[in-house]
Amino acid sequence: RDNLLFNGIKEEPDENTEEVVNSFIEDKLKMDSSRIEIMRCHRMGARRENKTRPIVVKFLRYTEKENIKKAGFDVLRNTTYI
Repeated sequence: RDNLLFNGIKEEPDENTEEVVNSFIEDKLKMDSSRIEIMRCHRMGARRENKTRPIVVKFLRYTEKENIKKAGFDVLRNTTYI
């Protein structure tokens, strides 16, 4: 219920997925990520060569998830992220 999947974000070795998601929210969605609270954040599945795994994020509040989801549909429609 409070989870979102982020697809198409390049994977780096030893990355901090929470920082990656916060940067994505700031840069691509043009939202202030400083007030967004993330409970859990990680890549799904096993690492594979030449394959980018999605990031699953569990937000503390349902309203934060909904605001990010809405911004994603509004800003990222017809891009590689959706």
